[in-house]
Amino acid sequence: MKIEATKKRWQKVVVILILLLVFGVSRWYILVYPPFYYRDPHDPNSGIGYSDVKHASERYANMWRYGLTPYREHLYEYPPGAIPLVYLPLVLDQAGIGTYYPNYRFQIFLIDAVIFTCLYVVLKRRKSSPLKQFLALGFYIGATAIAKDFLYDGLDLGFIGALTLALSLPIIIGRKTWFSKLFFWIFFWLSTAIKLMTLPLVLPFFWLKRREWRKELVACLLGFVIVWGLPLAAFRSSLSVMLVFHAQRPFNYGSFGKFIIQTINEFTDTEEQTDILPHYPMVGPVSTAVTRVFAWIFPIAVLVVLGYSLVLIERKRRLTEEGRLYLLLQITLIYIFTVFLSSKIFSNPFHIWYLPLLSLYPFRSLRQQLGCYGLAILLLMLDTTPWLRAPMGAVMGPVSWSTVRGISRFVPMWLLWYLSLRLQPANRVGRVAVEQD
Repeated sequence: MKIEATKKRWQKVVVILILLLVFGVSRWYILVYPPFYYRDPHDPNSGIGYSDVKHASERYANMWRYGLTPYREHLYEYPPGAIPLVYLPLVLDQAGIGTYYPNYRFQIFLIDAVIFTCLYVVLKRRKSSPLKQFLALGFYIGATAIAKDFLYDGLDLGFIGALTLALSLPIIIGRKTWFSKLFFWIFFWLSTAIKLMTLPLVLPFFWLKRREWRKELVACLLGFVIVWGLPLAAFRSSLSVMLVFHAQRPFNYGSFGKFIIQTINEFTDTEEQTDILPHYPMVGPVSTAVTRVFAWIFPIAVLVVLGYSLVLIERKRRLTEEGRLYLLLQITLIYIFTVFLSSKIFSNPFHIWYLPLLSLYPFRSLRQQLGCYGLAILLLMLDTTPWLRAPMGAVMGPVSWSTVRGISRFVPMWLLWYLSLRLQPANRVGRVAVEQD
């Protein structure tokens, strides 16, 4: 018996070491080969590349350092929780520790390491099959490596990392303690403080966790004060600048609405492509009409998702605490894919949002798990790599290859949205049933 137990312990150690090795090698690759790189004077084929961090975030940090106050004097587009992530690399740079660009990427790597650790611990606590655990962790490592040019070059991993921690920590530290409630809400509000996109989820999240509503409300309000108290006191109404900024933005180049405009324009030839940075919006009658339609579609879609989430919660009242957390995870996936398809804004880094959530979800079947992972990897290859490019020219009549490629982007996205509606957790999560009879 002792020999068998020792053998199992060593097997676990070997598996952990292999996972750490694969994770470490993939992260070394991402850190060593960033999207932005300086031109080598001895290599005429080398180039500079592009990174939002190098071309925007570093500039913002220097503007703040030399006197321009965000929101009041600088029209900063992100919530105040993003400011430390943008500014800290400059503080280290000026203290003689590294330079801005690698400092920024390294801090996001640390967030990545925390996310991976949480995924590993939750999967072990859940005691799902070894194959499903291996696929979940392998998917996270592989999918994020595919999206390497965006993984550490923006705020997206920090944003979704906060939400992942909100859903993970109650399982890790104990679901019945008041502090687990507080940590849940602190990290939820932190996600809204980096990108406001998760703010509407406060309604279904609180509704599902309302069994001890007084404690939950106190934890929710305290978490809000901890995260948002200082920014609200410092900037007050100036924070509305970011809302005005987003309200005035045109369709982003990767959005579903922009794809509709481009497709219709191939038949009508009524639109003109502008050279206005950063989105190069199209102008014309079709663009105007589609913009007006999506101005209604987005808020209606969000309201429908929130209503559907409340119905889903009411239909599954008998879930255990852990089961409720996984229902929140499903609701978040539904919401994210709805936002992707209905919002004016969609860009390549947004694909990072669903990667840790899919890795965390307890799929009922291996087929369902592989289906979601396969569609996600296809989307990543289409949107975050140059691997699957469209040839020049038309396929048939006015229909171009770029239109066909656009369809190949949004069909998998619609399928993932549909599968997120159909998700069913494994029959047993950990030692208790997800839904008690």
